[in-house]
Amino acid sequence: MRDPFASGIVSWRKEGFILPINAWLLERFRGFVEAVLAPQHLAQQVLLNREPVAGLLADHHACRADHATRIWTLAMFQCWYDLYFGKGSLPEVT
Repeated sequence: MRDPFASGIVSWRKEGFILPINAWLLERFRGFVEAVLAPQHLAQQVLLNREPVAGLLADHHACRADHATRIWTLAMFQCWYDLYFGKGSLPEVT
């Protein structure tokens, strides 16, 4: 039986899989993240300060800084909080 892998592929050094978070935040999931981290939405809980979060989003969307990892982390935290300690649902995306 022939080896199902091309020669040399088995001995390749392991490479990580990088998620395209920056592209997601600027394109595909921009509306979702903006809804989850909207100041009026964050006002419903006291854990995240609205002004710094809004500043991160503004800087990131204007390409003044790459805050992709911070924004993704904040958005996922807020989703978790909304589902388990909030209304039990996520905000509507407009």
